[in-house]
Amino acid sequence: LTKLILRSPAIIGLNYTNSISPTLESLRHLLNITEEGIEPDGTVAALSKLVVKCPTILTLNYERNLLPTCASLQKHLRLTPLELQRMLKKHPVLMGLSYPANLRPTLLYLQQRLTLTTTELRRIILRQPSILDLNIESNLSPTLTAITQELNLSANETRRVVIRNPSILTLSFTCNIQPTLHNLQDSLCLSDGELKRLVVCQPSLLSLNFETNVKPKLKWLRNTFKLNTTHLKLLILKESVMLSSSLEKALIPNVEFYKTHCFPQFTNDPTNIDGSLALAHMIRQPRQLTISHARLLNRTQMFEEVGIPLECLWGKAAFTDEKLEEWMNKVVGWNGNEHSTITGCDTIPENGHDSDVRDDNSNSNNLTQRHTGSNLESLQELSNQFRDLDIPLHYLWDKTGYSPVELHQWMDDYVARKTLRSERLEASILAR
Repeated sequence: LTKLILRSPAIIGLNYTNSISPTLESLRHLLNITEEGIEPDGTVAALSKLVVKCPTILTLNYERNLLPTCASLQKHLRLTPLELQRMLKKHPVLMGLSYPANLRPTLLYLQQRLTLTTTELRRIILRQPSILDLNIESNLSPTLTAITQELNLSANETRRVVIRNPSILTLSFTCNIQPTLHNLQDSLCLSDGELKRLVVCQPSLLSLNFETNVKPKLKWLRNTFKLNTTHLKLLILKESVMLSSSLEKALIPNVEFYKTHCFPQFTNDPTNIDGSLALAHMIRQPRQLTISHARLLNRTQMFEEVGIPLECLWGKAAFTDEKLEEWMNKVVGWNGNEHSTITGCDTIPENGHDSDVRDDNSNSNNLTQRHTGSNLESLQELSNQFRDLDIPLHYLWDKTGYSPVELHQWMDDYVARKTLRSERLEASILAR
């Protein structure tokens, strides 16, 4: 209460019954704050938080000020009632601004400066409503100009960066954005063109604190995968999303998970105690490491329930939930008929080295964990044939559109290629 009064002393002079109470009740209905939000003392929790964030709304007349502002904003951005409610709850200060004097000029400036459609403008404001609280001359215009000049962006590139990361407009260029850009460029020895390419591909980098967020990830990547500066730069330029992924909630736990479940032949190899072979394969597809670990564990449960080997999780990070479910249905529904297909994952290329071969005995039992019948029995038979020929089981899941005849032809070709590689390796050793 003290904080509320200090921020808006004019509240003291208002009559609670005739002024404050009707305003609160009207706001509760406008924002659809139900009785479920009422605490034991009778106060509405959600409404209390909203008033604390913006106490000046209590001093405004609902019919003459608050309602017209909300209605005009909703009409301008073509918001649904639910979208308007969420936006105002997130940033209630907007209700206290004048639409003609504040909100409308800012909306028009952004739309004209960035050549935005109404849909794009709507998307930006819904993601970052606090932008509308900024002054055009002292905040928005200087920030946009500084970012454009610093990175030598075209008008379309600036537009793309803001659409993908509107929060940068709320940051100080001098105190936040510029230090991040300079530190990132120095740490990876990036040219101006490479820095520009990195930011355009991953605008969220501009919102990250270099010392507490970006620097620890670069150090971890360098140490974990034994990368020099050049290799680290190439990795980040290829998969910039790695710097936006959480170190604790994605990268670190995912590496350990994939080591154990997707590359067991390397983890259990006594000559590869440090797991470097598994790490070498992971870094060839670094995007797989960026999936949320919680989401990865959820997909692990899905695979186990239908008896699909966990090794096949590798290569599925970019799959949507719908695409993954479709892939799983095809795999479980495969029945071994001549015109059936096997769908699979993006795994290690078929022209990999001899170290690609793995022991898949631990996964064969999973194939019949929950399912019986001709579909998984045929799959079990093929798994045994793969093991007999020393072919990694995960290749079985990467043969989309193969008939059984074509699959056995591929198996013969694989063995021939492997034999040829072995002969070449032996000849090379003898020559030395």
